[in-house]
Amino acid sequence: VEKIPKSFESVDKYLCSYIFPLLEETRAELRSATETVCNAPSAKVASFTERTHGKFMFNVKVDQWRNVASGFGSERHRILPGDVVLLSDSNSETISRSQLIGGTYIFACINNIKNDDSFPRYVVHLMNIIPHKRIWKALRMRRNLNVIEKSLAANDLGVEMCEVCPFKYNVEMEEKLRSSLSSKLNESQLDAISACLSKSECSHRSSVELIWGPPGTGKTSTLSNLLHLLLKKNVRTLVCAPTNVAVKELASRVVALVRNSVLTESRDNLLPCPLGDMFIFGNNDRFKVGADIEEIYLDYRVKKLVHCLSTITGWKQCVASMLDFLEDCVSHHQIFVENNNGLIKSLLEFARDRFPRLATPLRDCMLTLITHLPTRFVREQIYQSIMQLMSLLDSIKTLLLDDKSILTSEELERIFLIHEGTNCVDTSSLIYIRRQCINVLKSVRASLDKLGLPNAVDFCFGNANLIFCTTSTAYKLHKRKTELFQMLISEKAGYGRSMFERLSLLGHPKHLLNVQYRMHPSISWFPNSKFYRNRILDAPIVQRRSYERCYLQGRIYGPYSFINIPGSNEEFDDFGRSRRNMVEVAVAVTLVHKLFKGMLRMFIGNLIKFLSENFRKSFQKLNPSNVKNLAITVLLKLASGWRPKNINVDCKCESSSYIVKQIKVANYYVVCSIDLVKDPVYVQIFKVWDILPMMETAKHLKRLDNIFSMYTDDFINRCNQKLCDGNLEVPKSWSVTDDIIRFKNQNDTKVNASVDCRSHVENAKVNESLLLMKFYSLSSDVVNHLLTDVEGREVDLPFEVTDEERAIIMFPRSSFILGRSGTGKTTILTMKLYQKLHQYSIASRDSVTAGDAVPILHQLFVTVSPKLCYAVKKHVSHLKSFASENASENNNFADMDDLDEMAEFRDIPDTFVGIEPEKYPLIITFHKFLMMLDGTLGNSYFERFHDVRGSSQYEGRKSIALQTFIRRNEVTSLQEKMVLGTICYGC
Repeated sequence: VEKIPKSFESVDKYLCSYIFPLLEETRAELRSATETVCNAPSAKVASFTERTHGKFMFNVKVDQWRNVASGFGSERHRILPGDVVLLSDSNSETISRSQLIGGTYIFACINNIKNDDSFPRYVVHLMNIIPHKRIWKALRMRRNLNVIEKSLAANDLGVEMCEVCPFKYNVEMEEKLRSSLSSKLNESQLDAISACLSKSECSHRSSVELIWGPPGTGKTSTLSNLLHLLLKKNVRTLVCAPTNVAVKELASRVVALVRNSVLTESRDNLLPCPLGDMFIFGNNDRFKVGADIEEIYLDYRVKKLVHCLSTITGWKQCVASMLDFLEDCVSHHQIFVENNNGLIKSLLEFARDRFPRLATPLRDCMLTLITHLPTRFVREQIYQSIMQLMSLLDSIKTLLLDDKSILTSEELERIFLIHEGTNCVDTSSLIYIRRQCINVLKSVRASLDKLGLPNAVDFCFGNANLIFCTTSTAYKLHKRKTELFQMLISEKAGYGRSMFERLSLLGHPKHLLNVQYRMHPSISWFPNSKFYRNRILDAPIVQRRSYERCYLQGRIYGPYSFINIPGSNEEFDDFGRSRRNMVEVAVAVTLVHKLFKGMLRMFIGNLIKFLSENFRKSFQKLNPSNVKNLAITVLLKLASGWRPKNINVDCKCESSSYIVKQIKVANYYVVCSIDLVKDPVYVQIFKVWDILPMMETAKHLKRLDNIFSMYTDDFINRCNQKLCDGNLEVPKSWSVTDDIIRFKNQNDTKVNASVDCRSHVENAKVNESLLLMKFYSLSSDVVNHLLTDVEGREVDLPFEVTDEERAIIMFPRSSFILGRSGTGKTTILTMKLYQKLHQYSIASRDSVTAGDAVPILHQLFVTVSPKLCYAVKKHVSHLKSFASENASENNNFADMDDLDEMAEFRDIPDTFVGIEPEKYPLIITFHKFLMMLDGTLGNSYFERFHDVRGSSQYEGRKSIALQTFIRRNEVTSLQEKMVLGTICYGC
């Protein structure tokens, strides 16, 4: 194997120079795999038959594969086409390296895999050869060589600049470019983009531009903006990156820029986004396409287009069906009635049932065409016609399905039988809208027929202007009939001596991005001074004091630290291929765990945040489980003041100007908003209402809109105001003297700021009411609860209270609380009890000296219902565990349905004398209260009753006979006599 030179005389020598290194790399990997064959996946051969066609081709059936676990919680190893296997007479566990040397064995390559449940020498997996085969094939392809030829020889600076094209570009586009991107990019990034765009204008010669810089200088951001501009200019561009992660990140950035561009131009976040000019392709198993780039993924696009272009389910059939319905609905209804003698359905009912079933697939097809066809096919005229069609379909649906409409079957029949030439002045009438819809449908059909849409896959490859793929999968482009690419962008294309390094040595121009936005200055100092000659500047954002995030105290938790771990040994991993040091792993895991807990406390302290009861319930249902971690990560970022960039997440309500935010997490949306609380000044808070699938958010937003329509304009305006600290959004506050009114009253005049909701009716059950919804403070303990409750159990958390409830809780004197079921009476009493306990604990801690016993606050909570008693007791226990920073404490509470009142209080004697301090606060039923009260008196009140006179006691508790008597005779008069008698006695 000879050393690959820096420059080459021809394309053939360039490609041939990689043949022997490729073969040697394949051989070395195969040899490495044989060294650890004893731990490799293997299976026993069940049958081995030679195929009738094809030389050295065999059908091999095996039993279940073993040793397929990857370790460390990774995915199981999958056997794939292109895998090289070893055929041996011995099991993989008994094969050693020494046995292979000089022994007889056979290498084979898997060509195809079929799942077969047939009956279960040995097959041992070694490696996958697909990437090597792709490179091997690419080295023999000779197409689109203009850019390659330019990269072979040293750069000639004397002829680098074209004499005509750069001048034309600089004069016409430089100023426009910088004005549009100056707010997003720095000067070095603008220079790099400008140079690339100027070269793309030149049709006389090929050129190479290199963009470089340390981590955090915005290489991906620069490339994404460059690609967006090239896409607008219809410059056919291929984007390659060495890994799936890199190419997906770049693609998602470009998609976000396109979406934001459409939103900025239209000011309407409901418009579909045309993405047909670009796509991304790759291995479906390894690519793991997310929702952010799903619409540009080739497999997804082909599936949508095939469905849309089908003769049975496609757009032509949908348009024809809708035209048939609008033009001849009456006849269709008559045929329906004749064919269904036993089913009576009026024309209006028939139309209401049929129209949505025709409109939904038609709308889906039209959206597919707008989203997935290149813009040169969907011209502005077609786009506007389709959007007009969508609007007309919505109008017909509203007029047909409105329950309050006075439309009858007779009126509807008259409308459908009206001749097309009849004039209609009222543009909002069904007559006019129906006629317009028919005309637009015919216009759209005629326009689309002229396009002559061909095979979906070839169509996508042949007409896209921007294609994303990995360098390995790029070889597939040679098999397609595609136009030559005008631009080839390779992000971080490096293996061994990278292509970037070789081109730099050949003298091609490099554009250094000289401002870094990621590293702390004390971290960036080393690479800046050693590798970049101090040419890298630290952006203002990394020089702020707020960027010095110190989650924990100690030098070890500073910007960086070097940790010496003596006395630890390295060992091979489970496959024997790489080394690991488990002591270092344990130290790293411990540090990360501590930093994560410190990060939670810091993030959560930045803004007051509340999670609703609905969010808590929906969170436990999230699937797959990793979505929970993503949701928590997004919440923590929101809590720190972060807001999504390049994507508009604000959604304005229909009935008011109140803004609700929708933040996408995988296939779900976090629905949240800004609210105000009085604590003690008016301050903005962040409320998370729910996390829902996309199809359920519209209904939830409608319910929220009904509530927000009750709010005053002044309250809404203050909620919508934003206060920024750099790139972070921080809460804004107002003095209590501002007297901010939340709800409008019926006369639209000012009312008390703590007005309750009795005059504002919400059409919902108490347990489903959003007005009465419980909210939990987003603390680190709450986060831990959400993340650790992996079995989906309900978790009791200390929820937040309203201003009115807080005022009652803090009121120092007696309170009478009145309200219907579910309005929070028990909540207030429980929190009042806990508030007293908390205040007493603080006061006692400050007054008690060392060695003294801590005094106990004796509080009593009495309720009639045993189940309510149980629930309050459980809630107070959780509140106490949160106060002691032991949120994960496991309290052993039985199922409420299995509750036994006697067993529940078995550890509490029937007297108030001598109760253990840890039993307080004492939460008991009224029945237990009577028993304890009677036991405290000394002379039993119940001795006067013959049924229980002289009844015995057991372990300080009343007899079963007495308990039964009290339960049977437990009437209001007896209760009042007991309580009043006790008060008079002097308790």
